[in-house]
Amino acid sequence: MCVICVRVSRYRRAAQPRKTESTDVTQVRVKAGEEVHFERNTDFNGERQAGIGSFHLTPKDGQRHSAAAAYLKPVSGRSSLSAETDARMTHVLFDGDRTMGVEYSKAGQRRSVGA
Repeated sequence: MCVICVRVSRYRRAAQPRKTESTDVTQVRVKAGEEVHFERNTDFNGERQAGIGSFHLTPKDGQRHSAAAAYLKPVSGRSSLSAETDARMTHVLFDGDRTMGVEYSKAGQRRSVGA
């Protein structure tokens, strides 16, 4: 799977296969708000939270499409994939400008894994 990351705003990037969607009801609500002079907000996670607009949700087939469903489930059968629970990533490891792995903490121990 190839994931393409595109800068949507100064505060957000959009990556496939997850995408934001807008419903007809949302579009009508936003238009009505603008007609009574609410200021349009295209990104509630951006610089300004006030205004009227669409929330960035990631539904698929009418249900929430989580990051796990979008990215992990399609590759869950790969022998090269392992997942750690109750772990906290602390650093991304680089060789020049290339990502080589991550460092993380689990049960008080520092660990690292290569990409």
